[in-house]
Amino acid sequence: MTKLENISIVLVHPQNPGNIGSVLRAMGNGGLTHLVLVDPCDLNNPELKKMAVGDLSILGKAKIYSDLKEALKPFRWTIATTRRHRRRFNQTLSPREVVEKIKGVHSQSKIAIVFGPEDKGLENAELALCQNLSTIPSHAHFPSLNLAQAVMIYSYEIYRARIEKFQSKSEDFVGMKALEGMYGHLEKTLFQIGYFTRGKPERLMESIRNFLGRALLSARDIRILRGICSTIERKLKVKS
Repeated sequence: MTKLENISIVLVHPQNPGNIGSVLRAMGNGGLTHLVLVDPCDLNNPELKKMAVGDLSILGKAKIYSDLKEALKPFRWTIATTRRHRRRFNQTLSPREVVEKIKGVHSQSKIAIVFGPEDKGLENAELALCQNLSTIPSHAHFPSLNLAQAVMIYSYEIYRARIEKFQSKSEDFVGMKALEGMYGHLEKTLFQIGYFTRGKPERLMESIRNFLGRALLSARDIRILRGICSTIERKLKVKS
């Protein structure tokens, strides 16, 4: 299982300083210490410190970005959270299922759990940047959770798994840079063989990203896929 210090909570466009403070407390409860903020609200608002109960140590070393794509580059596995079912994702994981997958990740692999803004959550373009989707099961009549409540649930599940000291095999999953390179290579090859004549390229690539993202590809998997693409390209050149 990856180490706690390699798991980051990512807040995208958080709007309420008090919610950020509550998130800091929730992270501390679960032993999580790494926070990433994308285009956050005012971090000097006194409500933030109040809701964090005075402990701003996590905020002091938080990394701040203006763009989610840039923020996710250091991570090998990224999980987007949402309360709504998204058609482009065939599978959604519960927080406990997320932790089950984390238990199989190499101890040095960096993982990001991504949360959207309080009012509308992550947009489709932001979801597309992540490899997996996670939803917290809740009552249909009132499914929405406060941002800090949602973070607390994931924080608890992660800490619970650490306490119980689960053991499982580790795999070295690839990072976002390698994944994006593979997706670009695959898209180029599919264009060359005329595959995209069957439908809209963007929608088809979204589906491909969806099922490959669920597989948590290793470095070897990436080499195999890119090797297939390279072989196809060479065959096309010989033909022409």
